[in-house]
Amino acid sequence: MKKPKGLIQFTNDRPGHDFRYSLDSSKISSNLGWKPSHSFEEGLKHTIEWYLENKKWRKNIPSKEIKTISWKTR
Repeated sequence: MKKPKGLIQFTNDRPGHDFRYSLDSSKISSNLGWKPSHSFEEGLKHTIEWYLENKKWRKNIPSKEIKTISWKTR
C-alpha cells in the first residue's frame, strides 16, 4: 500500500490465537471440480484495491459497527 515501514507495530499474540490458519479445498475440488479463479495473492491485491477505491463506502459504516478490541489483558 506504499506506506512507510515505520507504521508497522508488532504486538503480543492475542489469547486463543491459532498459530496456523489453513484452508483445504481438496474436497470441493474432487467432488465438484471447483477451482479458485484467483490465487490468494491476487485476491488479496484486488480486495485492498477495492477498499482503497471505495473510501466513501467505508465512511458510511456506523462507528458503532467498527470497534477497537483490545486483546491484551491488563
